[in-house]
Amino acid sequence: MPGIALSLLDLAETPAPPSAVGLVDVTPLRKRDPVEVNGHRLKALLGSGGTADVYYALAPDGGPVVLKLFKSERGNAAASRREYRMARMIDADCTTPALGQGVSPVGAYLVTTFLPGYRSGTKGYVDAMPVRRLWTIAAGLARVLAAVHARGVVHCDVKPSNLLIDRDDVRLIDFGIARLAGEPEPFPGIARGSRGWAAPEQLHALPAAPAMDVFAWGCVVAHLAGGRPYGDDTDTWHERVGTERPDLTGIPAGLAELVGWALSRDPAHRPTAEDLARAIRRALADAPVPVQSTMVSARSLAAAMWIRFSKRRRVMWWSAFGSRSGAAVSRDAGTTARSPQEVPDDSAASLVSSTSRAVVHRADPPVSR
Repeated sequence: MPGIALSLLDLAETPAPPSAVGLVDVTPLRKRDPVEVNGHRLKALLGSGGTADVYYALAPDGGPVVLKLFKSERGNAAASRREYRMARMIDADCTTPALGQGVSPVGAYLVTTFLPGYRSGTKGYVDAMPVRRLWTIAAGLARVLAAVHARGVVHCDVKPSNLLIDRDDVRLIDFGIARLAGEPEPFPGIARGSRGWAAPEQLHALPAAPAMDVFAWGCVVAHLAGGRPYGDDTDTWHERVGTERPDLTGIPAGLAELVGWALSRDPAHRPTAEDLARAIRRALADAPVPVQSTMVSARSLAAAMWIRFSKRRRVMWWSAFGSRSGAAVSRDAGTTARSPQEVPDDSAASLVSSTSRAVVHRADPPVSR
């Protein structure tokens, strides 16, 4: 059976001390870095990956911007134009708005808005994020994904290094491998995604679908909670992601149910991003989450949701684990909801390690069932 080449990408996440420009999470320019790109003066390095370097820069008018400089590879001008078009489709309060793009003697580039005070989702938390903040960030990311999907776009690379966070506000950046919903992979036989975050179906180069981003949402929330459902070994994650159930130990109860739902191996069994955002809003409204970074009792939280599928239609179940209610209420009269423990094994998917690095892997096509 022929395999599929899997191109796994990730932005380098090396420690970044403050630089001379007084910003957080940046490093000084390296000797090989240019100092000017078509009138934009580069001041500090924000990140570096396999396809591009990202800089803090000053625009020709002196205003601060972020400049993504694509590395000198074939097709980088087309990549810059495509990412610019994708980013322009997204609501301004969900990302860093794209300002322009072009080609310079040192490579194609993309210019986006600089948001002072925002930090990468990889920074600031050594262990688990405090519980209340975790719930609000989970809700914020779900809201952003719902808005992105409403525009017909699938990000395809949701991970901490592609998030910017300021207090409770979340922005999604880097639409470099984003596709329109239903759009096939542009490179036949190549599956693109990031190790530790890609959904099982991404490993088989299937057409883009919002469920891919929902799976990544589950991975990101588990990571921010300090969870390591499959340990820190990333060498075999691609084998486990489609076969094993995630260990959700360490994720606050209530939120763990939503993460498990998002990590369903079958994308048809996952919620939408709007489902997740709505569930968390209801949970926070009905039962405020404690501030301390401890496990939260499931009986103190609301709106743990799961779904059941029949051959003809999907039935969505909403369940409240309050002190006065232990039974789930179905939207369809005359049916009985199952508890989370009774959900079939295939409703939970594997959660992969938070450590990412670039590799090229051969993966078998999906097996028909």
